[in-house]
Amino acid sequence: MVVLRPSSVEFDGQRFGDVERVTIDSFSLDMAESWGEEGPELMFADSVRRKTTATVVQSVSRTELEVPELGSMGELVVEVTPGSDALARRIEVDVVVQSVGYAVLGDRTRREIRFVGVSLDGESSPIRVIGGG
Repeated sequence: MVVLRPSSVEFDGQRFGDVERVTIDSFSLDMAESWGEEGPELMFADSVRRKTTATVVQSVSRTELEVPELGSMGELVVEVTPGSDALARRIEVDVVVQSVGYAVLGDRTRREIRFVGVSLDGESSPIRVIGGG
């Protein structure tokens, strides 16, 4: 999923300003696949091992010395309000900070914070979407 210009973004209570976008990606690391005797086409597939990543991209216009510590675990909270409180959504992801990097493009600077999603029980998704009518 991608959220452009979210209403607010926080990690472990630390609010991030000037967020351009947040992306949350899920993918399979290991697939169970099975073919039958009836023909050449796959008949069953399941994701055995999954991974979730999240990336926060911010515009940086002033010196920022406080950054999330690598390896720290917390909750990434993204709030989206598309014009109406009735449509407001809150996305929560349990994550660990993987990297913090910067890119200077002319007179613009961007900070990119990458997270890895973690399931607190090994079964449930680290992503929760709340609200939206």
